[in-house]
Amino acid sequence: MPPKNKPQPVPPVQPVFAPDIEAKLARYPPAKQKNRRILLALYERGKTSQWQDRQLKDDGLIEAPLRDDPAVPDNDTCDTHVALAARLRLYYQNADGSNKLKINIDKKTVSAWEHGKHLGARQILPPQSVGVKRKWSLKAWIAWFDETLLAHHLLEPAQQVYQGLRLDDPIVLEQRVKRQKLLDELWESDRLRGGYIALAEAELCAAGFSRHYHLLWKNRNEKEMIEVFAAKAQSLGLPVEIVAVLKDFLTEAHQKFTDAVENSMEKYAGELATTLKAATPRADA
Repeated sequence: MPPKNKPQPVPPVQPVFAPDIEAKLARYPPAKQKNRRILLALYERGKTSQWQDRQLKDDGLIEAPLRDDPAVPDNDTCDTHVALAARLRLYYQNADGSNKLKINIDKKTVSAWEHGKHLGARQILPPQSVGVKRKWSLKAWIAWFDETLLAHHLLEPAQQVYQGLRLDDPIVLEQRVKRQKLLDELWESDRLRGGYIALAEAELCAAGFSRHYHLLWKNRNEKEMIEVFAAKAQSLGLPVEIVAVLKDFLTEAHQKFTDAVENSMEKYAGELATTLKAATPRADA
């Protein structure tokens, strides 16, 4: 007997949404489109959690969530620090699952906050646990974090864009190249308006100023101040011989001090030259 034809499985019927929603969904990759269709179908039946509602809202697929707080699930209670940390992480995620924060909230983070550690400048403790068996309100913790620590830990928008991407990702590299080109154009514009001078010219200006300042200071330290001292000593009636001895002593002491300053400045000049040489782009770079 010929084999009976096996009934073919009926593919699941894809839900059809309003034309504007379908147009948005069509722009997503297949995997994301499938996920959002499932979420939308669940949302219409009131079966999504509030963080899923928020995901749909962030994607522009719904106008407003069904509940007051689109990111907090119906069950507000967390039985452990692990559960509280996991749900806080979900709350502070972007639609693509990347982190909005500079930190990764885990059990240790939650425990440290509850014990008064890493609370920032305001030092406001998080909400206490409720009930005999110690449970924590997710809504209360979110409100506390938003009020006290969010501004400190929130990533800049540009940093959020690159969350989850490798530093050698083509998108990241392209953005870095564009940014560097803009910085170079701004620098060149400033240079043409006189905002910068050549390195060699800057070195000459600095050397000339240093020599001028040093000669003025050396002359006053080793000559002028000695003569002022001698005149004062003589006016007080000190013997000429004593004044001469004191002049010789002060002259030698001031010269030693000047020599020490000069040696120190020569050392600094050598270090500066090395630093400038290292910072100057090579011609073959």
